[in-house]
Amino acid sequence: MHHVLTNVSMTIDEMIDRAGLTRVELARRAGLTRAGLYLWMRRPSMGKATTAQGVARALGVTVEELLRAKGKKHGKHADR
Repeated sequence: MHHVLTNVSMTIDEMIDRAGLTRVELARRAGLTRAGLYLWMRRPSMGKATTAQGVARALGVTVEELLRAKGKKHGKHADR
């Protein structure tokens, strides 16, 4: 199921696409398990600053861009 984006900011799934990664590869590069990445993406109140830093670094974006995207909903890569 795809959700309509109401903002020009990218979602995390779009960032993953732009980086040419899968969620599995993103998790590996960020030093997380796939389950850990999934939980971090789904629960905005959970997670450490170091998790956001690792994910941002793996995606080639700033932590601010990542956290802005984290608040968006888009389930394109739910099964990756």
